[in-house]
Amino acid sequence: GDLLSSGERVLVAVADVARRRESLESLVAGLAPDGLDVVAWSALATRPELAEGFDHLVALDPPPGGAADRLVTASAAAHTYLAWGQPEAEFALAYWRFELNLRPALMDAFRALRDSEPGADALERALCGSGRHPRSAEHCALLLSVLGELELVEYTAAAAGAPSCRVLEAARTELERSPAFRACSGRLSAIEQALALELPTAAPAVAAAGT
Repeated sequence: GDLLSSGERVLVAVADVARRRESLESLVAGLAPDGLDVVAWSALATRPELAEGFDHLVALDPPPGGAADRLVTASAAAHTYLAWGQPEAEFALAYWRFELNLRPALMDAFRALRDSEPGADALERALCGSGRHPRSAEHCALLLSVLGELELVEYTAAAAGAPSCRVLEAARTELERSPAFRACSGRLSAIEQALALELPTAAPAVAAAGT
């Protein structure tokens, strides 16, 4: 609150902007009269210059690599603040599991593609899903990449006109055959290890069970 009312430029970094929008609006309502600048860590990773010109970077959610992540240690902002606690670390971990644990999304998207009508709009609906927060463009691209590597679909990004996606006749296959799927699994494992350091040590199983 002090930073937002100081008149200096403040950038808030979160795991996902869409999922944080409602809570941020209620939390800082009235504290930032000119609006609040918010960025997702994934956007900052691809465009670190987004933090340039800001006096303060407030890490509300931890980045994928935790406190040691280069997004924090080498920020282009003048000052960086680690503002997360256990709830924010748990939120970030849940978000990355949603993004990188592709198995449930692949099953959902493949069924939707198989049952959908031809056309770009139907393709977008099938890939984005029916949840409260549609899958991001990057998430959809990952799903298409994996399904293509497994030869389950044939996607054509037409230079002119609408893209097309055809479900192929294929035998049952293992998702681990896909390099993109294995890469996402490996990245998720690394993020889980990094963010585990931001969470309190789990209680022993016996104690947790109450026995």
